[in-house]
Amino acid sequence: MNEEKQKEEGIFRTFWTKIEDLESAQLAASAGAVASGYLAFSYAISLLFLYFSGETLFAEYNETIPADKFEYYFQLIVYSLITIFFIFVTYRILKHKKFGFIPLLSLWMLLEIGYKFYLVPGKGLVLSLIFTVVAINSLRGWLGIRRYQKT
Repeated sequence: MNEEKQKEEGIFRTFWTKIEDLESAQLAASAGAVASGYLAFSYAISLLFLYFSGETLFAEYNETIPADKFEYYFQLIVYSLITIFFIFVTYRILKHKKFGFIPLLSLWMLLEIGYKFYLVPGKGLVLSLIFTVVAINSLRGWLGIRRYQKT
């Protein structure tokens, strides 16, 4: 699908791509890089917050305040590994056009948004809905790639 046609269809097609062929499916799946970049950024912010203050972002809502040095360093390592993983996934999608992590990424995004709605209902509603649509769109693109590559 060329860019002129996408411009004619409007801003809605930026978040919900019409999948008609392999190229449009790859365009939809590449939106997973946005979701992965968002997750990498959010975990990097959590990592920095944990490093400088010793607490996670949701410390007032749950019991994740590190009780001892082992737990503190364990959380630092886990947040670092998750951040590095999502940076790797973002790079892999953007530069190499490899879409194998899209199902995991979409599932992770949907579970994290659902958990956030459970913890703090109503906060960040618009951003969460936008990234939910992006995650579902990238999964649709991944399914379209699988369908159109077989034919």
